[in-house]
Amino acid sequence: MKNGKPNKVKIGWKDVKIEYVDPSFFKNNVDCYGQYISRTGTIEIQKEIKGVDLANTVLHEIMHAIVYNSSLNSEGGALSDGKDEEQVVNSMCNQLMMVFRDNTWLLDFIKDGIHSEENSTIFRDNADPTSKNPAN
Repeated sequence: MKNGKPNKVKIGWKDVKIEYVDPSFFKNNVDCYGQYISRTGTIEIQKEIKGVDLANTVLHEIMHAIVYNSSLNSEGGALSDGKDEEQVVNSMCNQLMMVFRDNTWLLDFIKDGIHSEENSTIFRDNADPTSKNPAN
């Protein structure tokens, strides 16, 4: 974190750098706040963005990276049409942001669940898919 803004995020197997760049949406009428560049493993965010717009944009671009890393946007993939990818990522991201905003307990609940000892097998490569979910 630098100046309250993230400068990298681990997505799957890769550390993705977050850079804050010009041109600015506010000055140059660029029609996006950010972009994920798969070739360089970089998320670029318009440097004037802050607050909820910054949080939403970071999550939005992380979701694009997940789509790319999961090959969902490869030929024949569910999101191979770029317009479909943008619609799905934008809709899911905006809905998630509203869920997080309206349920302030949720992010801590998720973090606690991820880091709890009894749930740790969910995130192991060789987890037994027949084991019971501890939440049940």
